Amino acid sequence: MKYKSLILALALLAPVMASAGGYSMSVIGVPDAAAGSLDYDAATESWTLTCELNDGQLHFPAVRLNTLTEPVPAEFTSLCFDYRTTHDQASVDLIAYKVFLGSATRVENFPIPLVADGEWHTFRADIGEFRTQPSFRFLNKAGQFQDLRFLALPTGGAVQLRNIRYDVNEFPFKEITINPGEESIIEAEDFNLAANGKGHSFRHSQLPPMHTYYRHPTGPYFPIYAWGSVDFEGGKGAEAPNFLHEQYKELWECGFTMTMGTAWPGVDAAFIHDGLSINGVQVNLHEGTELKMIVKAALGNESEVADRVVSASDRVAGWHIFDEPHRKDFPEMARKVGWVRAVDQERLCYGNLLNITTNMAAIGFNNYDAYVHTYMKEVGTGFLSYDFYPVRQYINSGEIYIEPDFFENLEIVSKLSKYYHTKFWAFAHSVASNCGKPGVKYPVPEENHMRVQVFGNLAYGAQGLQYFTYKCPRPYGGYTYTDAPIDIDNNRTPVWYMVQRINRDIHALTWVFLGAEMLRVGHTNAVTPSGCTRLSADMLPAGVTSVDHGDGNPGLCVSMLQNGNNLFMMVLNGDIHQSQTARIETSAAMKRVLIDGTTEALAAGRQDYELLPGHFALFLVSENEPEIEELVPARYETSTYRVDAPEVFITASENASSGHYIAAMGDPSWDSYSGIIPSSGSRIITREQAVDNWGSRFNYNIEVSADVAVDISVKYAVPFAEYSRVASEGLAPGFSYQIEDNPTLNWPKQYAASMILEIDSVAVSPAQDSSGGNVLYLGTRNSDDDGMTPVYSDEPEYRNVLLRAGSHRLTVTSLCYPWNFDALRISPTAYSGLDFMATDTLTDAPVYNLMGIEMRGKLLPGIYVRAGKKIIVR
Repeated sequence: MKYKSLILALALLAPVMASAGGYSMSVIGVPDAAAGSLDYDAATESWTLTCELNDGQLHFPAVRLNTLTEPVPAEFTSLCFDYRTTHDQASVDLIAYKVFLGSATRVENFPIPLVADGEWHTFRADIGEFRTQPSFRFLNKAGQFQDLRFLALPTGGAVQLRNIRYDVNEFPFKEITINPGEESIIEAEDFNLAANGKGHSFRHSQLPPMHTYYRHPTGPYFPIYAWGSVDFEGGKGAEAPNFLHEQYKELWECGFTMTMGTAWPGVDAAFIHDGLSINGVQVNLHEGTELKMIVKAALGNESEVADRVVSASDRVAGWHIFDEPHRKDFPEMARKVGWVRAVDQERLCYGNLLNITTNMAAIGFNNYDAYVHTYMKEVGTGFLSYDFYPVRQYINSGEIYIEPDFFENLEIVSKLSKYYHTKFWAFAHSVASNCGKPGVKYPVPEENHMRVQVFGNLAYGAQGLQYFTYKCPRPYGGYTYTDAPIDIDNNRTPVWYMVQRINRDIHALTWVFLGAEMLRVGHTNAVTPSGCTRLSADMLPAGVTSVDHGDGNPGLCVSMLQNGNNLFMMVLNGDIHQSQTARIETSAAMKRVLIDGTTEALAAGRQDYELLPGHFALFLVSENEPEIEELVPARYETSTYRVDAPEVFITASENASSGHYIAAMGDPSWDSYSGIIPSSGSRIITREQAVDNWGSRFNYNIEVSADVAVDISVKYAVPFAEYSRVASEGLAPGFSYQIEDNPTLNWPKQYAASMILEIDSVAVSPAQDSSGGNVLYLGTRNSDDDGMTPVYSDEPEYRNVLLRAGSHRLTVTSLCYPWNFDALRISPTAYSGLDFMATDTLTDAPVYNLMGIEMRGKLLPGIYVRAGKKIIVR
């Protein structure tokens, strides 16, 4: 059966229409360039687009919407439609046309996935900024029209659309009306829909089960990976095998422990297995080396992947998935990772991200943090790799400089790799080339410039180093290259010997860097590098009094690394231009680690070290540190109840009201502060940032038919095992974070399993708090509570809450994990004879507290007596 027939058949089985408001639109046909057929079904008032050809260039599936006859009201700032689709899709394009040109003035990609499961779902995209941008104002003139394009819909696939409209950004998932004398239930999982994402906030580090976390691939050696590996010149005939073998030995001699696979499966096979032949000559390409390979060729489909995995050996470190992906590439990467993981759970799935200088809007993201987060959640490689080549040269002046956000990129990737309980790899640039940045190029590599990159990566805890490139590429894609370690004629250049010296030092210090956990990094610069933390005394290990740079020097990067029981301090000159004096004051004896990997005793006192660019002083501060105990977060199940919010742990449960509850109201990785990257050297964060990091927010729009006083009860559960850890340990403030109004506040410990209820952005005081505070502490009911069965407390948590007639927004803000939220029960108040004051100031009539004392001035929230009647001040 054709997909179109299938989807129409499903429509006839379920002709119930979802309600839709907003400014309605219709499909009037397919654009001329689109290759598809369109059918309309009156029973469901839906259009079905069947793709007849999708080549990704000239022909693609799309529909054209009706031409506007009037401007769309300004309050409608989201694009919405209900859909069903035969294939998962990662995004939708909106193409906006001007009235008089008849050609596209803007194509906007919305990286919002469409789910193929046979059910109706709703797509919502925030278009608020586009309605006001000078370069992309639309929907504001009669005669304008738009297309919707579905680039990921394959030939033969179909998408069904209905309720196409421009609408408000946030509105209720379900209509909720509060009537006097009636009890109402607000289900936790029915939080508002919002195209701009502001109907809720929820973040966590939990990766899907398909993800396999990082496994070190190179045995006793540090992973040092050569991009642009060997050159197979098949025309050499019988000489080719020996020619290849010598290149692999040369790689090993240069200090590399990993090589990129070639474009020729036969060459890779002769590397992976002994006794195979190339050009009819038997050869063992691996002989004399201990290199590992990341295979790249012949991984085009599931069958090829299975064949490559079956024929692999322990010389294969992993599988090359994709390099420098855009948002649109994530589904393809995830699909290929799935093929690998179906047959190989151990080896690396290698993907490599772009860097922070990339135009994020051009690749489908608002910022670099979101790029990394989304990649980790959706793709499945299980570890991070990214390329950043920060050393650049102005063409006109010849001045060489380093991009200012080199360290900021390291801050983000190192923190997020820790957040996701994995490792990261990073690059050094080892070739001269032109650059995509106007007026700038990559200069001829210098050893100290590469050292800044390599040892900067190691200072931040990198567990893999990569060089781009080893063999000089031939010109391609507008790029030209020179001065790689191996030139175009397969000869060694001076850069080869530079790389060999750097790699020799890495191997000598493998016992320091391989398996090291970066604890914290600080910078001594007067102006801290963007996104980095200023070094402070509390960041230094015991026995180190101070670290400073000499007069007139820019500043040093100071890293604390732990490897097993060993604690190291690394002081790096990250400036590419000048030597610096590192002044180290110590109050205890320790060891200095030399560049050859040996150690020497160091007495307490002051020592000055002259550091060339990219060089460092390394100290073994302690050999008796307790092992780092990695806290593995609890895992939570999620359902497909809200496909618009797949990141929320909406758990199906027969114990829950209406069959679902929101599990883990906050981040299970409560022991870290890493999801928000600072933009300055300060560690001060706001309370709002703390909630964004550790907690969550959910909005619920309600209608109240008449003024009513209600009690509000929270149906919840708190898992004792998790609660006892968070509430007893928390995450102490210091080098990681400080709350701006209370630098000593241990946020998770203070606010474990707590919430704030707001009505129209005004906090409601819980009944348990007689001091007028607004935090509701939920706590755990008993030591046997596993958190699986939410229940109501004996008494409502909020009493005598006045709801005026009209529309209101309730917001449940969780301050911190761990608790599970099931529902709010809104009941007629158990108290009577009370009036409510909307103001907290006195009127002409005297006001008394319940002890009969007259109150003057501003009234605190509470119960009072005025004119013989009790009143509540909120």
